[in-house]
Order: sequence, then structure tokens, then C-alpha cells
Amino acid sequence: MSKEEVKKCSNPKSVQKDDDLNDKNTKGKGKQTGDEAYEISINSNIMEVIEKFPRAAEIFAEYGLPCAGCVAASYESLADVVAEFGVDGEELVEAIKKSVEK
Repeated sequence: MSKEEVKKCSNPKSVQKDDDLNDKNTKGKGKQTGDEAYEISINSNIMEVIEKFPRAAEIFAEYGLPCAGCVAASYESLADVVAEFGVDGEELVEAIKKSVEK
């Protein structure tokens, strides 16, 4: 998928901004799902990250990644998108984890 195709997928209205979207007690893990917390990594699926870390959509936008509204988010990993857009994947993962800790 080319950058132009991915950009067409973006939907800025899908970015959520809500200070209460993530539980402060999860310390770098996503919202609790049963007894286990979702652990984010560079190999995580984009849509799963957005579902578990709602602030991730805003962080993707800050990094110039149109993931929140893109159809490819359902089947691509963070590794896929950072390679496509030339973003440091580990930095992105850490930014998402830190957003949960705030």
C-alpha cells in the first residue's frame, strides 16, 4: 500500500481526546481484558493497540501516522506502519506506554 493510499484512509474525526480513556493504574499496559493486560510491542496489530490504548490514535497523529481511520489498521502491525512512514517504532511504543502512565 502506498503512502497516498494510506493517507486516503485517515479520518481525523476518529481521533479521541479524553483524559479518562486509559486507567492510570495500568502503568504501560492497555485496559484490562479479563485477568490479563494487553502488552504492546512493535509487532502489535494497529487496531488492537487503538482499542486497548485509546490515546494511541492521538499519538499516531502526532507522529504523522494516519492509522486511526485506515482500513489497513485491521491487518497491519506497528512494525508495518513505522517502516512505511520512517518512524522509530520503539519510540512510538514508548510514547503510547507513557500516555497510559500520565
